[in-house]
Amino acid sequence: MTANIVDSRVKDIIEKDIFVLLKAENLPEEQKAALLAKMTDEVNLRILIKVDELLTEKAKDKLRKILDEGESEDLSAFFVENNIEIDRLFAEIALQLKAEVVEYNHYLATSADILSSSAKQVSGDK
Repeated sequence: MTANIVDSRVKDIIEKDIFVLLKAENLPEEQKAALLAKMTDEVNLRILIKVDELLTEKAKDKLRKILDEGESEDLSAFFVENNIEIDRLFAEIALQLKAEVVEYNHYLATSADILSSSAKQVSGDK
């Protein structure tokens, strides 16, 4: 149940304008869904890493127990108890990933333009 809540939040943050930013509005829905799934997985991984960095070993053990039991109310209380602003963390990490993806996409587009120009110069086209 917790994973569904997390995935929904992450998807909402990431999905807004990402395809416009990537100039990929016309991608088939299955490709959009695949990209969102990969981004969601990455955000979840980064959140786990960040939370792990913030917790003591005792708190990590408690978190594992809560996750094994699957109680979202306990999870929310755990974050409050450990001063982890999970909503802020989700937003920061999702937006950071979104920015990285857009930057990488821009880099790829620029590199493709440079390669295309170089190829035209070599072949004599202008």
